[in-house]
Amino acid sequence: MTDPLTAFDHPKQPLEDINRRLALESEANHLETVVLKPAQLADLALIMSGAYRPLKGFMNQADYEAVLENLRLENGQPFPLPVVLDVDLTTARAMETGKRISLRNGEGAAFAVLTVDDVWRKDARRESRQLGVAEDAYGRGSCYLGGSIEAIRPPAHPFFARLRPTPAALVEHLRKRGFNRVLSVECVGVIHRRHHRVIARAAAELDAAILLHPSIGTPDPGNPMQVMTIKSILAALPYFPPRTTLVALLEYPLRHAGLRGFLMHALLRKRYGATHFIMTGVTQRALDAEPRVLKCLGQIGVAAVPWPEKVFAGTSSAAASVSPGPTAGADFEHTALARKAKSGEEITADDTFPEVARVIETHYRQVSRAGFTLLFTGLSASGKSTIAKIVHARIAERDPRPVTLLDRGIAGKQFSKGLGFSKEERDTNVRRIGAAAADITKAGGVAICCTIAPYAETRKAVRAIIEPHGSMIEIHVATPLQICERRDPKGLYKKAREGRIENFTGVDDSYEAPQRPDIRLDASRGTPEEAAAVVVAHLQARGLIAVRDE
Repeated sequence: MTDPLTAFDHPKQPLEDINRRLALESEANHLETVVLKPAQLADLALIMSGAYRPLKGFMNQADYEAVLENLRLENGQPFPLPVVLDVDLTTARAMETGKRISLRNGEGAAFAVLTVDDVWRKDARRESRQLGVAEDAYGRGSCYLGGSIEAIRPPAHPFFARLRPTPAALVEHLRKRGFNRVLSVECVGVIHRRHHRVIARAAAELDAAILLHPSIGTPDPGNPMQVMTIKSILAALPYFPPRTTLVALLEYPLRHAGLRGFLMHALLRKRYGATHFIMTGVTQRALDAEPRVLKCLGQIGVAAVPWPEKVFAGTSSAAASVSPGPTAGADFEHTALARKAKSGEEITADDTFPEVARVIETHYRQVSRAGFTLLFTGLSASGKSTIAKIVHARIAERDPRPVTLLDRGIAGKQFSKGLGFSKEERDTNVRRIGAAAADITKAGGVAICCTIAPYAETRKAVRAIIEPHGSMIEIHVATPLQICERRDPKGLYKKAREGRIENFTGVDDSYEAPQRPDIRLDASRGTPEEAAAVVVAHLQARGLIAVRDE
């Protein structure tokens, strides 16, 4: 069978693009910043990849108004939902047409430069009425910024990265295989036998290839439910035609917007090469009730394949009505199987495929293997977080235990709240993280701690509270100070050199490097993926995680 995990070729960037990116990154360091929330980062990635084509940035007011009223952009092209950048009033007041701003995540990494085109006040009530969504579905900001973007780098998605082709890469892959018809399937959850029958029958009738293309939304990285769903889809893959079935992931900020949402899914699938689209629970009755939806589908260029209502007969009375929530029947079915798994009751072959049953049972039943902790330590901007996120993804992809990333930029704020840079306050912060990691390890989970942890005595104390419950692996990211200072995404070294931060590690406070860490890495040599591979190999060698069965 063709391996769906490695089937996509990603084109390399031309040298002129790399030079342009480096120039933009340098410019971004001197621009005012807007920090993007997870859903905004997902939207930015879809703009940059071309999935939101023809958008070149976040919508201006004219396009936003046209989409609200007519399901199309101002130039007449179909587009069912707004793609907007919401900000608070204070930020909006500082903006003006032509101003350039950098778009970053909460950890300070710059992804793009936006040139402001429009700034306008949000009418949440009107938006909710027009789109059929909750008033805060597009964020809690009171204003919108519109403008074109210039890409520095796409937001990284380490989880199942090889299942994330760009639209161009997937379209080219389909072209090379000679697939003239492609049935895209929005897998809203686990694929069971009844789902498989509908999908396989529809593809056979159309003589189409199958693209299992789940939207995975934007929860916290490594969300266990999300990982379980992807694993279950891969487990069901052998039951589909091997030469004409592909799997790809779409990080789309899910918004429950009824049939407008269905149209948005259809538009995205068109960008990824689909000619036909099927979404669980979307029936012919629902489509016939909205004539302009059918008209918009025709303009998008995707044919809808309705979901048979009888598939969910007897499971949920809500399954036949898709506008408020097209996944009601699937949710009900999964809840029933989860209840079986938790109680220890056998999930039978009548319920689902045996391989899928094992994924569900592993997810919901207590795992007996002991937990462990990874402690990434090193200077600020050494690359700890980047490597740790990739390791987080690689463990979660292959291991049934819950994996928690305790990083200052993700979960660490609760540990550093009210603390400064003194030795005592740094010790307190690291000990708090260590205590949380010990609890996770004791419960059989995997904790990945990412902190400077500059003092040997404190690291030793953390090891002492973790190791009664499981292993602790100390990973020293030994990137040289001058490289860390050159990176300095948050400008902390600069502030410390100017005297605006006192007791800063590497400037006016020492870093006591581990003498015998379990692993020592230099993130200035090689790629973060290569460094993460070293960590994963070490964990496999020690028997802490399984070797992937390729």
